[in-house]
Amino acid sequence: MGTSNIPIHQRILFRFLLPVIMVGLLCSTLLVSVLSAPIKDFLVEQFDANLNLSATMGLGVCEDSFSYLLDLRLEKNDEMNQVMRRESLDRIVAISRQFPKIHMAVVTPDRQVEITSLESFPDRWEEPFETLENDGVVTIAYGNETVRASVRFFPFWDWYVVSFISEDNFHTPIRMAYSITYLCASLVFAAIL
Repeated sequence: MGTSNIPIHQRILFRFLLPVIMVGLLCSTLLVSVLSAPIKDFLVEQFDANLNLSATMGLGVCEDSFSYLLDLRLEKNDEMNQVMRRESLDRIVAISRQFPKIHMAVVTPDRQVEITSLESFPDRWEEPFETLENDGVVTIAYGNETVRASVRFFPFWDWYVVSFISEDNFHTPIRMAYSITYLCASLVFAAIL
């Protein structure tokens, strides 16, 4: 059967349009698969690094205050100790202004929240921090939410310095990156067509 017996619209479909569609789909799929994982990994690393950094900065605030008390030999002076604790709490909360969407909290060993950068926050954190201390970034529950958090312990005042971000705020940029990747893949497919 010769090509002259096949209608022109079928010849166009099989010779030109179908291969172009296949190439477009292949390029779009490769673009999504090649870009999605590295972008997600990069964003997760950035968030985790910021969580660790903010928790370490909070611990540094506590250590600076304690060093100041030691230099003046006032570590046993209750009044000065209270002043330095209050100042440290305020400085720790101020750290959250440097990191968008990341919040800070100071929690006692009995899980009472001393202070937090969130306006509405439970007075008590249910998570046992003893197992999480200096363990990198972990996902833990507070109230009815889950958060990604980094925990540091300051033994002189028995404080857990916690930096955390809600799972929703953590996943929003990742979802946005996926959306942009899919949009780019769609544009590549449209351009090939």
